[in-house]
Amino acid sequence: MRILLSNDDGVHAAGIRALAMALKKEHQLTIAAPDSERSGASHSFTSSKFALTAKKIVLDGLEDVETYAISGTPSDCTKLGMNLMEKWPDMVITGINHGSNLGTDTLYSGTVGAAMEAVIYGIRAIAVSNEAWEPKNFDGCICGLERAMRLMQEHKELMLLNVNAPDGPRENCKGIKLTPLGFHKYPTEYDRTEADGETLYYSKKGILYSSAQDDDVDDRWVQKDYITITPLQLSFTDEHMLTKLKEGWHE
Repeated sequence: MRILLSNDDGVHAAGIRALAMALKKEHQLTIAAPDSERSGASHSFTSSKFALTAKKIVLDGLEDVETYAISGTPSDCTKLGMNLMEKWPDMVITGINHGSNLGTDTLYSGTVGAAMEAVIYGIRAIAVSNEAWEPKNFDGCICGLERAMRLMQEHKELMLLNVNAPDGPRENCKGIKLTPLGFHKYPTEYDRTEADGETLYYSKKGILYSSAQDDDVDDRWVQKDYITITPLQLSFTDEHMLTKLKEGWHE
């Protein structure tokens, strides 16, 4: 299978290397990833008035994998990366992200945004994330990815999956859960860290969880050492409310 790999941590990140090493024996890979970290870029893209650059590079241990360092956002990397391939990919896989992409963080995630970009053009995609910000072992993530790829083989209508896993070997994971996204948000307060003349510096505080401890949602299961897989979709349309609003509607 032809697979395009991308991420938001940058082309030299350990996560995308682990992904490529796990897949290169069985698949034809191309890597197109940001030339520097673009975490939190969501589904942003570079306006047409700004030029993108794509530098062909060689990664140690992946000399046989065509690799591009791209100046744009993760979604830029997906779209430009697909066009740099001789044929468009059969699948796009993004990650392995350093840090989870659970619940409403999928709205901010460049990893998920890069996967969504592929789906716009009819290419199936999987976003993969490791719970740890400084991961030591991506094997649990690879286990979740393998199951996600099998799900896509079994269900041709599946277009986009979001995979999250604890840091560590697959043997340490308690299982795999198919689960909806949870809900968490960041506090509105910021800590002022320093001042430099007229410039003030602020840092955000941690996450406020809104999911209950026993809710069947992704963030709670990952906290309990499970791998989670969540099907996502592009549409933001509230179909229920649209149907309700149309009742008795007159133009």
